[in-house]
Amino acid sequence: LTAGNYERALELIDDSLRVNALHRSSLRVKTIALCELDKVKEAKETMSFLKQVDKELTVESYLRMHPAGKNEVGKLWASALEKSGLPVN
Repeated sequence: LTAGNYERALELIDDSLRVNALHRSSLRVKTIALCELDKVKEAKETMSFLKQVDKELTVESYLRMHPAGKNEVGKLWASALEKSGLPVN
């Protein structure tokens, strides 16, 4: 994801989600990769599931908790999550 290779990120995340379909960080990465690939409908579907798994997640909480939250890549990822339907606060 950090390298911007979103197709490869999806391959790896799908492997991860086969092992644990409820893995929150994998669901976030999948949502971001789909959004960055302009697969917004699929990103929104993934986000809908993620919001069921992680009811407390918001854009603000993501930026606070994620190590990249204070840099440009973290802000890019937060924007993708917001475009996918994650509430700001």
